[in-house]
Amino acid sequence: MSQARNRWLASDALAWRKLAMAARKGEWRRTIPALYAWMDRGGDFGRPARFENIDATGDQDAASLIAAVESNYAGDDARRRPRWKEIGAVLRRSANRARTKRKDETLPGPLNRY
Repeated sequence: MSQARNRWLASDALAWRKLAMAARKGEWRRTIPALYAWMDRGGDFGRPARFENIDATGDQDAASLIAAVESNYAGDDARRRPRWKEIGAVLRRSANRARTKRKDETLPGPLNRY
């Protein structure tokens, strides 16, 4: 395979696209693995990716997404599964917060105090 194809297969964009397709179709058993695959790609949610790393304080959509995934793994069928619009918004917000936090932690200190 070409290098460009290998980069595409390992990209965040492809993982996001697979997640979007599964979530839009409403196939929950395919959405959850695609969700974890996308979360693992960027490293914004830890390695391995965990929902514990998503800050859900004050974010009802994030809390409902986490609850739906946890209930799925507990064997319960979630009554109301989040739609793609909610899932995408939660993931974008959480990833942006994690990137901003990581960027702030890695910035070098000022060279001059004055």
